[in-house]
Amino acid sequence: MFDYGELNSVPQSLAGRIRSEVGEPELDFGEGEEESRREAKQVFRYRWNVFEWLIENRNEQVYFPVFRLTDTMMHSTDSKVDMLDAYGLVADEVGQFLEEEVGDEDEVLVVSDHGAVKAEKRFYINRWLENNGFLVREDNEQDSLVRRLGLRLADIGHRLGVRDLMVWLNRRAQDMGADNLGPRKTEVTESVDWSETEAFAHIADVSAYSGIWLNDNRLGGAVEDRKETKHSIVDSLGDRKEVAQVHDSQELYRQPPENFPDLVVELSEDSKASVGFHPKTVSNVEGYMHRKQGVVASTAELEGRDLNLVDLAPTILHLLDEPAPDHIQGRSMLAGSQGTESGDIAGLDF
Repeated sequence: MFDYGELNSVPQSLAGRIRSEVGEPELDFGEGEEESRREAKQVFRYRWNVFEWLIENRNEQVYFPVFRLTDTMMHSTDSKVDMLDAYGLVADEVGQFLEEEVGDEDEVLVVSDHGAVKAEKRFYINRWLENNGFLVREDNEQDSLVRRLGLRLADIGHRLGVRDLMVWLNRRAQDMGADNLGPRKTEVTESVDWSETEAFAHIADVSAYSGIWLNDNRLGGAVEDRKETKHSIVDSLGDRKEVAQVHDSQELYRQPPENFPDLVVELSEDSKASVGFHPKTVSNVEGYMHRKQGVVASTAELEGRDLNLVDLAPTILHLLDEPAPDHIQGRSMLAGSQGTESGDIAGLDF
């Protein structure tokens, strides 16, 4: 495993051999998003070199490299050119590998857990909950004139395609001791009046999904009638054009864990979720986000049905000629395998 300059292996001696024969990674570790994009490419190159070295120097039955260049790029750019460049780099390396290294007896499976879709709007769920009386804050100091101005400038910067400049200005403001001008997830815990709040959102701003928790007895909060509060939120939120659908966790998942959200909000194709308290419920934004649709490609015949991430573990066991335990959900993606059908819990990537 390699990331941010750390190289770990099992056995540990393998990392030493990789450092000796492949070399140490050269990373910039800059602060700006341009530096992040350059470093992401360096990480990808180094990971690919390690992957090729393992194939040449190890005799393993299955190799399982992970490359996240496209995902890292998605979080660091508004540019279609940058995104196509990242996908192109991965495709070129995979194509060359298939041509030069893969024989008739080999099987290659390429899987991505999600794609990247251009977002045009950011929907601030906690702001909506506040405006509709489900969330109460102790004070509104977060909405100071300086902060409102900073957020409006950020909107303009996104629309004009000067994301790097806005990120730099925000970081300089923090260095000078000012509050972070960007909407933050920590605002929820810092400013909410929990004795009056019925519902809140608290999920990272990376996808077209978000979760809403009811502040009920499990959290020591204000909600007494869970069913009525759920229905009220679903009915009101469903009228928003930015919202595609609101799912009840009890209906979406077979057995939602204790700490799962009560409601899962699915945004429309051009909108991404945010949990910060922006001056507006919806702001303009240019950038990429996670979407559910991923990619599966294989040199072997795949099952003729919808595939999900829950199928990945049974697929790896299939490649190892090992039976999947009964408790594992999903089945191998490869044709001719045995296993139970995929459960309906796979899919939402929040």
